[in-house]
Amino acid sequence: MFFRIIMCFVILSISFGAKANYQGESKNNSRWGLHLESFRVNEETAKLYGISEDNYGLGFDYTAEFINYLNLNIGLTFLMVDDEAEFQQRVINTLTKAESTKSSSIDGGAINIDFGPKYSFLGDDRVTVGLNFGYRYIDVNRKISNCEDCSSESVGIDSDTYIKPFIAFRLTQSFMLGLSYMKYSDELGADSTAQLKFEWLAGK
Repeated sequence: MFFRIIMCFVILSISFGAKANYQGESKNNSRWGLHLESFRVNEETAKLYGISEDNYGLGFDYTAEFINYLNLNIGLTFLMVDDEAEFQQRVINTLTKAESTKSSSIDGGAINIDFGPKYSFLGDDRVTVGLNFGYRYIDVNRKISNCEDCSSESVGIDSDTYIKPFIAFRLTQSFMLGLSYMKYSDELGADSTAQLKFEWLAGK
């Protein structure tokens, strides 16, 4: 499932990038980015599923700007969730037939898309602020890695809508540094996400 999501992200990013290039002489503020994030889970979900409230993520994204005052962001994140209720299971190596005990870990990922108004100011648009509204698909599971028949369980962090205020600073003509804060509905497990993003203009 998550592999299909990654492929959708790549296809969407390429299509938006092609549109930006097609615009030719018009100002191109489409950007690629890398981000680090703090991913917070609400207290009730963390206690119920044995995970930490404070977790982290690493990902990349694509931002396209339209008619000066609108922007669209698509992001893909690999989540690092601290497992506080791991289980163990006896496994057999299919090649050597050797038995061993393995512990579970949590694998997680997310893809988001959001859209909204933005405003740039100061000389050469040095600062940009905005407020986006979006949806984040979240997939988090506790399982034993590289084991086909081992037990697994879903961790109760579901996909959710969010509101995202953000600010970005233009460091040079090609590079920007951004900060954003996603606030979820808080009814489906996720509480909030804070991201630090380093971006560069598409095509640079």
